Amino acid sequence: MSIQITTLSQYPGLAEQTNQLIEESLNYHAPHKFSTDFYPLTCPENFAHRYIILNDGQVLAHIGAKIKKFNFLRKSFECVLLGGICVKKEFRGQGLFHELMSKALEEYKDETSFFMLWSDKHAIYQKYDFYLSGKQFVFENITNKACEWEQVKLKHLSSKHLEDIKSLYQNKIASRYFCASRTNADWDELAQITSSDLYFKLEDDKVIDYFFINKGMDLSGIVHEWAFTKDEESKLAEVSQYGQVWSPRNFNLKENVKIDLQLSTLIKVNPFCQDLVELIKLMGANLEIQTYHYQLKNNFGSYSLNHQEFLEEIFGFGKYQIFPKPLEIFISGLDSI
Repeated sequence: MSIQITTLSQYPGLAEQTNQLIEESLNYHAPHKFSTDFYPLTCPENFAHRYIILNDGQVLAHIGAKIKKFNFLRKSFECVLLGGICVKKEFRGQGLFHELMSKALEEYKDETSFFMLWSDKHAIYQKYDFYLSGKQFVFENITNKACEWEQVKLKHLSSKHLEDIKSLYQNKIASRYFCASRTNADWDELAQITSSDLYFKLEDDKVIDYFFINKGMDLSGIVHEWAFTKDEESKLAEVSQYGQVWSPRNFNLKENVKIDLQLSTLIKVNPFCQDLVELIKLMGANLEIQTYHYQLKNNFGSYSLNHQEFLEEIFGFGKYQIFPKPLEIFISGLDSI
């Protein structure tokens, strides 16, 4: 078998075949459509970052990458989100997955601080040093009270109210958490995800609170992004009547709200990226990257950590608790792929 690793930018006519392969492999079925629910990954502007393996014009495997800037203390760090990872059923077990994953990791190693992906196949991705990271609290209200929120698709929101949403995202999410920064072009892409519903409240014709619920097959009934001008705890309790609310922080909500904790994202540290050293310095420590180990030093000691231990410390659930203020990661369902 003669195979070729290439991108959809070289073979744009194979986009539909590739999307069909993804849906078949991931059992992603109608009425949901992968190309809609993950538009920022699948859009033509991202074809150069969608890697495929070809054999005689047939797509055998795919892995997509979406480059995102994540902010911390007004400094941007490049991260690569991976998704749509699949191999045609009859060609599995022949090393095609390894070839594509290795290609993607090599392609972005010089400038990327973290690789991120979402999968329940943890053991497979641990072979490539991906580990579950990032605390995520889940709020679920066991009562049902009437609430008054306006509902709309993001693409149908007025330009004035869209600017309000952008401002809330910047001031209430991007300024607090390690999360994806969004340009106007990013917002345009997110508006194409029509399986997600936007709810909002107005005061003097200005959006003061909003949340997104639903997206595709995986986030049905999940409130995966929210921002409120004030009274966050009471608003979270109110919003949790619509569905499960995902949050990077715990809140002291009323007793009728059930709270669970889970780890949300498979993350790989990229030891080749010098921005990683700067990130750790901003967090209050010095980093020296060694072969298979990370040497961290702060005012309280020196620590030699492997990949998993390093991630656990960065995101706040490590055994040493090196950072007084670890990274709080917030990845909306709109941004996840």
